[in-house]
Parts: sequence; structure tokens; C-alpha cells
Amino acid sequence: MADKCVWKYDEYDDTWNTSCNNTYQIIWGSPTENRMKFCPYCGGMLELVIDEGNRECNEDDDCRD
Repeated sequence: MADKCVWKYDEYDDTWNTSCNNTYQIIWGSPTENRMKFCPYCGGMLELVIDEGNRECNEDDDCRD
């Protein structure tokens, strides 16, 4: 099991690309808004990064401005 898994948001495809080489699409909201804390693929704790300028997201930010 990984310690962390970095998820980068791709605005163009409206998907999240994971550092464990998977792609995840959320129909409504962000991983934070959906109370996701762990990657369903590798089990690592989520670290969210928005594609624009690689801005990191925190628990209070939905990463989809």
C-alpha cells in the first residue's frame, strides 16, 4: 500500500489522473467534497493538485474553481 497518491485534476477531460497510473472521474464535486481520503486503486492517502499551475488543494478547497 502506498503512503500517498497524488491526484492531478485535468480540466479538459474533467478527470483526476493518479500517481498510481489510473484515471478517476467524479460526476459531482471533487474528492474532498465527496469525503474521499484514500485512493481506491492503491490505498494511498490523497494529495490533490489542480492542473492549472499545479496549485495544491486543501480540505476547504474543492479544486474546481
